[in-house]
Amino acid sequence: TYTNPFKDTHILMLEGKAAAELYRRGITSGYNDKTFRGYREINRAEVAKFLIASRYDEIYEVEGTNTLNDVKSWHWFYPYVRMANSEGIVTGYKDGTFRAANTINTAEFLKMMAKTFEIPDNLPHGYKDIEPAAWYAPLAGIASTYKLFPERTNELDPGRNLTRTEVAIALYN
Repeated sequence: TYTNPFKDTHILMLEGKAAAELYRRGITSGYNDKTFRGYREINRAEVAKFLIASRYDEIYEVEGTNTLNDVKSWHWFYPYVRMANSEGIVTGYKDGTFRAANTINTAEFLKMMAKTFEIPDNLPHGYKDIEPAAWYAPLAGIASTYKLFPERTNELDPGRNLTRTEVAIALYN
């Protein structure tokens, strides 16, 4: 039984259940106006927080020099991104930046999920839009096996940017 913490979700819908569960577990608190805003495209910082908070009971302080030159200690996402970087879940770009505000697409998210939860590659799938030679091809089966994107049955659409709802449902499933 869930109490709906967000005024813009419905608890009987999968989105509402997923958002409420993430709220219950302390993974997200939503926005100050008590909305979840599931329609919004999710960015790299938010995904790092969702994944780290989903996988680990505590956020530890990362020792050493911060190699991501655009992730500053005063940013709300700093401890999550630093920990995700330390755990090998996220990496920076060649110029040393993390680009926290950039959106995340399906393929990138699957790579981060695999690293966060140590999910093996090359699980079976039936997606017709996955080129076997693509870098993300070994990750496609994760989405199918764990039903991360329930509405995507024939095509994964690896380049599609994800919304907060899609990530919440993926983590919930």
